[in-house]
Amino acid sequence: ENAASLAEAGRCSEALPLLSRSVAHLTDKELQKRVSLDGVRCATLLQRWDSLLDFARVLNQQFSHDPEVLYVLVHAYSDLSNQATQQLALTAPNSLPALELDAEASELQGRWDQAEKDYRKILEENPHYPGIHFRLARLLLSKPNPPPDFQDQAKRELLEEIKIDPANAGAEYVLGEIARQAGDFDEAVQRFNKATQ
Repeated sequence: ENAASLAEAGRCSEALPLLSRSVAHLTDKELQKRVSLDGVRCATLLQRWDSLLDFARVLNQQFSHDPEVLYVLVHAYSDLSNQATQQLALTAPNSLPALELDAEASELQGRWDQAEKDYRKILEENPHYPGIHFRLARLLLSKPNPPPDFQDQAKRELLEEIKIDPANAGAEYVLGEIARQAGDFDEAVQRFNKATQ
């Protein structure tokens, strides 16, 4: 109660250690929820990411269907994602994972050409980088106004992906879907079966 009151009064520096020590030992569920939510808020404010993960874990385990908890967790995980993104940009801005993250962001924003350019650059640097041919295929299949042979291009990318990662169920599934749409049901069944395996 004291730790929660400190946190709710804005005294997070004092409250956070107390919240961290007490949260796992509380038997009163309402108090545990209050302490965990206060812990998430204070850990976020103080940028104590390990503590934030600890409180999020308690909330996930004990209150996984509570709308208020789920709302707070959405923001907590978003903050953790932003922190990891910043760390990647600071520590390895020219790395392939950083370039892949940029490509994903471009794809989500509908900047198809930039995403494709970044994915191709990754393959230039490492032709066996897993997942990139799959992403290129997905991009080709999602793009508005694709080229006339977009399904053939996507199929080639997916086959390249399977050479790199024979267990890529997503690539097998999309190949099955392309075959199904083309009326090649035997190949579609074979690809879908392999995807489920």
